[in-house]
Amino acid sequence: MKPDSGRADRPVYLLVEDEKVSLKDARAVWGMDTFTAQQILMKEHPRSSVLVIGPAGENHCRVAILLNETGSAAGQGGYGALMGSKYLKAVVVKG
Repeated sequence: MKPDSGRADRPVYLLVEDEKVSLKDARAVWGMDTFTAQQILMKEHPRSSVLVIGPAGENHCRVAILLNETGSAAGQGGYGALMGSKYLKAVVVKG
């Protein structure tokens, strides 16, 4: 399998609304820190949960974290770098 297998052509975020799943354009939040990107996505999708990466994940830093709106983080496992390598900025879940 090629390293870029499954990579989006541009920055995207995964939107899950009930049983509907779609990829949305994330170019507007790509490059933003986690807090700012979360605020924008939560405003665009009220009453949703947001898991997001910041610039460290976008730049494939091996200690990049995943952060959610509660301030909880998963880090030191390469999860943020993996999402960044796939051009996946966030996962937004509502429903």
